[in-house]
Amino acid sequence: MPITSQRPDITAQSRLGDCVAHYPALANWCLQNHLDFCCGGGRTLEAVAADREMTPQSLVEAMTAAVETTESRQGETLPRFGDDQAMELIEFILTRFHEVHRNQLDGLGTLSEKVARVHGEGHPEVLRIRQIVIEMTDELTSHMAKEEMVLFPLMHRMMGEVPGSRGPGMLGMDPRMPMQCMRREHDEAGDMIAEARKITNQFQPPADACTSFRALYALLEELERDLMLHIHLENNVLFPIFEKLADAAS
Repeated sequence: MPITSQRPDITAQSRLGDCVAHYPALANWCLQNHLDFCCGGGRTLEAVAADREMTPQSLVEAMTAAVETTESRQGETLPRFGDDQAMELIEFILTRFHEVHRNQLDGLGTLSEKVARVHGEGHPEVLRIRQIVIEMTDELTSHMAKEEMVLFPLMHRMMGEVPGSRGPGMLGMDPRMPMQCMRREHDEAGDMIAEARKITNQFQPPADACTSFRALYALLEELERDLMLHIHLENNVLFPIFEKLADAAS
């Protein structure tokens, strides 16, 4: 179904991640409807609809309506980045997500330790949440460091941002290899936060939850939302730019 002549139509054969890349207003709508547009962004709308036991056309119409309503009411929920804006996108990822995730993980570490210690006996699920937070903190901290120290500098060199260097293979590395590694780690992070959502009843605190308990679940849900947006921008927008550059040079 067409929305604008300047962006691809949303159809049953469109990939979910591409739809959000072209129409960032869909990001919040997908989050609200629990549609995985980051790690699951390569799936067609037809496949997504089949999982939801709905027709592809009804999903296309719902997404089209969400775009029209959201963009007319408040503008896009994420900036749009073209292929010539890779450096701006990297800077956006660093400031909007990497810095934010570090603060979120610090808060989750403190809250999960306290809640597990005080409420673990009556609510054993928070003991597992504590372990998930520890594992996720280790994984995401390492993941972001690899992007900041290896992948993003490589991308800067490919775009000629470092004097005397341009093209794939700078730093003795094909950019597709670290991007494949990052995609795998994205999947792992997605699995961890999905487990957290499942065992917390969709981040719904129990009736006897204290303020710290409620704050823990709220911060987990905030991290989930930001992670999905972050992974989407890398998997479906940033990485394809450099995959095309590398493919063209091979």
